[in-house]
Amino acid sequence: EEEKFKAMVRRETELRLSPATQERYRAAEDSADSDWMEVTEELQRQVLAEFGFPDTEESLWALRQAAQRHPRLAPQVRHNRARPGGVFAGYRAPDVPLHDAVAGGETTLHA
Repeated sequence: EEEKFKAMVRRETELRLSPATQERYRAAEDSADSDWMEVTEELQRQVLAEFGFPDTEESLWALRQAAQRHPRLAPQVRHNRARPGGVFAGYRAPDVPLHDAVAGGETTLHA
């Protein structure tokens, strides 16, 4: 079973890096109606179908987890720069200067 997931991750990578998918990513980002994540989900659903998996959220989750387990096969995981941030529920944003467009003049976020 794990070998099948590894093959699926390889296929997803192949599709992600193909010129056709790269063009779809570019077009999606230029559109006001879609973004790269929709393109990615569509190609992940294609991989599921190619490998005989049902088109369900559980199957998508399983494919995405396989990529996490095998980052050497998944550049989107290996090169992911996203990290947990320092913002949390109840976090108070720093006070910054602002321009009050209604009243005119300067103010601050916490004023």
